[in-house]
Amino acid sequence: MFRRVRSLFRALFRRDAFESGVDAEFQFHLEQYTADLIRAGVPADVAARRARIEFGNPHSVRLECREARGAGPFDDVVRTMTSAWRSLRRAPGFSIAVVFTLALGIGANALVFSAVNGLLLKPLPIADADRLAWVFASTPQDPLPGKLDGDEAHALAAVASFSSVAVIGDRGFVKAHGPSHSRWSGLWVTTGLFDVLDVRPTIGRAFTAEDFGRSPAAILIGFERWQQDFAADPAVVGREIAFEDNHRFTVVGVLPRGLEFPLGRMPQTGNGTGFAIGRQDFWILGHDGAALPGGAVIGRLATGVSIDQAGAALAALSPVLANAGRDPRRSLEIVSLRDQALGPLAPALPFLQLFAALVFVIAAVNVAGLVLVRAARRAPEAAVRVALGARTSDLVKTLLAEGLWLSIASAGAAWFVVRFGRAQLIGLAGDASPILQRIDLDPAVFVFLAVSSLCVTTLIGVLPVAVVRRVAPGAILGRTSLRQRSGHRRGALRALVVCQVALSSLLLFGAATLGASLHRLLTVDAGYQSARVIAADVLLFFKGARPVMIDLVRRLQATSGVEAVGLVHSTPLTGRWVIRDSIGLLRGGAPEPTPPMIGSFVAFDYFKAMGIPILAGRDFTAQDYLAPNPPAIIVNDVVARTHFPDGALGARVHMYGATREIVGIVKGTRDQRLDAPAEPQFYQPIFFDGAQIVIRTTASPDAVVDAVRAELAAADPRAIVTRVAPLDSIVGESIVERRVTAWLVVAFAGLALALAIVGLYGVMQIAVSATEREIGVRAALGQPRDRIVGSVMASGLTMTVLGVAVALVLAVLLADAVRPLLFETPAFDPRIAIAVAALVMSVSALTCLRPAWRAATIDPVRVLRSE
Repeated sequence: MFRRVRSLFRALFRRDAFESGVDAEFQFHLEQYTADLIRAGVPADVAARRARIEFGNPHSVRLECREARGAGPFDDVVRTMTSAWRSLRRAPGFSIAVVFTLALGIGANALVFSAVNGLLLKPLPIADADRLAWVFASTPQDPLPGKLDGDEAHALAAVASFSSVAVIGDRGFVKAHGPSHSRWSGLWVTTGLFDVLDVRPTIGRAFTAEDFGRSPAAILIGFERWQQDFAADPAVVGREIAFEDNHRFTVVGVLPRGLEFPLGRMPQTGNGTGFAIGRQDFWILGHDGAALPGGAVIGRLATGVSIDQAGAALAALSPVLANAGRDPRRSLEIVSLRDQALGPLAPALPFLQLFAALVFVIAAVNVAGLVLVRAARRAPEAAVRVALGARTSDLVKTLLAEGLWLSIASAGAAWFVVRFGRAQLIGLAGDASPILQRIDLDPAVFVFLAVSSLCVTTLIGVLPVAVVRRVAPGAILGRTSLRQRSGHRRGALRALVVCQVALSSLLLFGAATLGASLHRLLTVDAGYQSARVIAADVLLFFKGARPVMIDLVRRLQATSGVEAVGLVHSTPLTGRWVIRDSIGLLRGGAPEPTPPMIGSFVAFDYFKAMGIPILAGRDFTAQDYLAPNPPAIIVNDVVARTHFPDGALGARVHMYGATREIVGIVKGTRDQRLDAPAEPQFYQPIFFDGAQIVIRTTASPDAVVDAVRAELAAADPRAIVTRVAPLDSIVGESIVERRVTAWLVVAFAGLALALAIVGLYGVMQIAVSATEREIGVRAALGQPRDRIVGSVMASGLTMTVLGVAVALVLAVLLADAVRPLLFETPAFDPRIAIAVAALVMSVSALTCLRPAWRAATIDPVRVLRSE
């Protein structure tokens, strides 16, 4: 293909015709001069030889004629690029090493750039999204984000820092479609949400004050649901729709196409995955218009107000609320919509940028070493070409052209690295973090790759040019100056290797620390055993559903491989229907209310299915969870320690207008987040027609999940099963952002270590080659081989020790910055530092073995004879 293009352009510039004419003219004069010599009495063979000597090489004559004629710029570029391509083809090892190294370095940076561009720089799918912020409440005893109550939301609406405020909550309905049923996931909202999001319905109207108290209630349906269930019929406005729980609504409008809200997990206690992330099936009004309800609060900042200024206004509002009878320890916090959507990725992105930049620096240093070595080896060749009349500008053009070829190939290979990395990230996150789907390979990534390649072209081109300009003129003067310059180059290469080892060791230390933090999070005592547990979401919102659910549980209990089955309204770490309420302590007088605590509704063998140990008392019985108003409750050990120092078992409390008895104490569980300690929690034996089913199996959940799915499908055609998954996968989804961060850092650290080892190996090989004569002399004088091996190994390990020492110093300096990313793990752990140092030293020792063995096997006779 290249030859065809070249021939085409040669024809366009009439190069072939010109060169053919020059060759014909040269041949004519050569033959005429040969004939003249023969007529003068010179033998024919001698005459032909003399004529060729005097006229010179035909190719040289052609070049002289072309220069006299003046070749076109394109012709010169083609010639230079062709020469550079041939030169690289003669050094495949060098070319492959450079392309592979730069592809990894540029690809890693392009991948992180794609993430930063998609997550931080691109606008969110909401108008002026950077002016939106969530507001939540917290206390020192409960630092997790919590919903605001109605009074706090009402007070927030009067803060001048916000132009509009809205409150939302999750809501779900079941709709019949003949014999089948579907679940609609949506939000209850306040009227201010239209102003906060700056949206208007596609057809119809928004909620108004006249909709409060309306019967049937007003509803806006999602654009996608409108197309799917109503064939995009505009006449849907004004139509009445009914759901299976006897809720009836009148459609007043259709939400805009592509409206995605909320983005990411909700900033409240728990992950909040009960909220349908992104596009909703419907919005309904969530209060009667008298006052704002409690819930998740979002506001639009007023013009010119920053997040920090709004935070200061909230800090000033907290004492006012405390004076009005609120908990003085309760404070209002604010987080931007983008940071909320990113979750734990928000503080990690700057570190990922830093780590990717370090990988790029290591790759650039490695390539610089390779280029310097190749330039030094080509210095004698360049000197000979200059001595024979080649211009230095031609050498420079060729070297720059080589850099251009290598950078183009590196950018192409880096593109595949970015595509592979993006696919791995999205696959690792799955549906647990929809915000990661915004990582896209758009034109900005192409620009980044082009700029990076341009920088690399400059690096690859300038370094050998500097070597050629310094060495080529004097390379033929003698070996001494070459050896001196070689020694200087080896010193520079050693310094580069020390930098590589330092940076790669720093990345390894960061990866090991994050890995230890992730392992600590995954192995933390959550109070329950997630292994061999399946969680299934089953909705049975229809009349007569209770016998169906009871029959389903019995059939699941009889399924092969099932050990225990329980029901709960919110499986741990899913954040669904998180309920907080107080219990009244009965101590002789009026009930003393406790601070709000988590409440869970369970039935059947929930504690056994989850592996939650009962520390005292008993479990619930069928009489408890099937009774209309069960008098028994169970509390966890956190409640027992906090509120019942004299013993909680048998104590009576006041709840929901009745007196109840604590019949059991269970171990505290981390139901909301793995990185938050167990909170006070009570359990009530309440049976739900639609609930989350937890199933403990005797074998791997994968071996039983198909049988569970079959039983759920056969339960009732009106049943809606939204998810059947091992509880381990739910645990993994709850920390997916931490997992992605750790995965990236580990990948960067592995790349950095590999590149540093390649650089160290190259330098050791160069050092052995450069000191071959010295080693040969030492061997001839009787130095043992083990001493030679030891000296070479010591040289390599000295560079490694210096690099590791620099890395540990940097790790200590950066400890405070990394600490927010860690869970119960010190930012600088001496054990991790020792392990990383030992790993780097071990790998370096193995890397130096081959060059050391090569040095020990040098034949002194051959070396001395070559001198």
